[in-house]
Amino acid sequence: MNFRWNLLWIGATMLISACQNNASESTTQNNETEKEALPTTLITLSGQSQKPEKGRLILKKFEEGQFMPLDTLVLNGKSFKLEVPVSEADFYLLDVFGQAEFPLVLNPAQPLVRLELSSQAGKPNLQVKDSKDTQHYEDLQLIINEFGQKLKDLEAKYPEPGAAMQEEYQQIQEKSVADIKKLIEAIGPSIVALRAASVLDPETEFEYLEALSQKMKKKLPNSRYTQQLEQKVQVLAEQRQATAHLAVGKPAPEINLLDPNGQNINLSSLQGKLVLIDFWASWCVPCRRENPNVVKVYDRYKNQGFEIYGVSLDRNREAWLKAIAEDQLTWLHVFDGSSQAAQTYAVQAIPATFLIGKDGKILAKNLRGAALEAKIAEVLAKG
Repeated sequence: MNFRWNLLWIGATMLISACQNNASESTTQNNETEKEALPTTLITLSGQSQKPEKGRLILKKFEEGQFMPLDTLVLNGKSFKLEVPVSEADFYLLDVFGQAEFPLVLNPAQPLVRLELSSQAGKPNLQVKDSKDTQHYEDLQLIINEFGQKLKDLEAKYPEPGAAMQEEYQQIQEKSVADIKKLIEAIGPSIVALRAASVLDPETEFEYLEALSQKMKKKLPNSRYTQQLEQKVQVLAEQRQATAHLAVGKPAPEINLLDPNGQNINLSSLQGKLVLIDFWASWCVPCRRENPNVVKVYDRYKNQGFEIYGVSLDRNREAWLKAIAEDQLTWLHVFDGSSQAAQTYAVQAIPATFLIGKDGKILAKNLRGAALEAKIAEVLAKG
């Protein structure tokens, strides 16, 4: 799927599962230039509860990949107030009585934020007033939640993936991407706009992200989120240049490796078939979890001109062979112990897949589950 859910840095619970191929490499660099201190604004969180309440309110701030406690208030009555020193707009959570957490986006440009606390079905509910950024964030969450619900409805509608499901999925995806971009333009320069941009697929939306980065550098040059987007765009540009030979429509680079019997199997020998190159390893938990889905797809389409070329990144040959037997992987397998093929295909994490057309050209990358099966069905239906 091309609609990525990069939600970690605002506290979502969805994780992207992958085994890193170069886990030992560190990208940490020492920055000897200290960032110039920004002026601080005292933001007042003025709260009112519908009825007298007793409990603890904990304000958390997003720092280094997680929300860290910043301040605590013991509520005993109907009204409460927190004063928060803020130097730049950032993401926060308010933990209410340890029962629920509510997002806040605090911005020095909005120094007074009103909170209305109530209860629904015995659980606390919080309404945030006078915070445009928080409202924009809630609008973003509505789009994301709507997208997720539509995907669930689509899976229920099509128990068996196919071309019809792929077409409808494409429509849902395109609308969601359009809604995200429309919201970004409506928000204007804001860390919430940057947050919304993080949901977009960086591969297909590179030009859009590059233009947004330039715009945000002019409007919010000191924001760490602007700087993160700038760094991300720079890395993406370098990756695009290094992997131009792997773009959709390009001929798939040759792979020539040994199978379990010690025989050479060339990828090019499969030309004329629809081929899935599957980079995996016995030690990769996400790979092993995905294998049943791949087995199902292979069993369904192997007699219709579909083949799988499994490339193992194992170091231990016996572990590789054992995993093939345990997972009942009956397609073609080769052993890439030196990672030569993985380097050619710029594989940074596994599982990684490349769908190769009958003409030997790359059709799609990193399809999984229902999306993989739907694409295969679509291609084979066209003959």
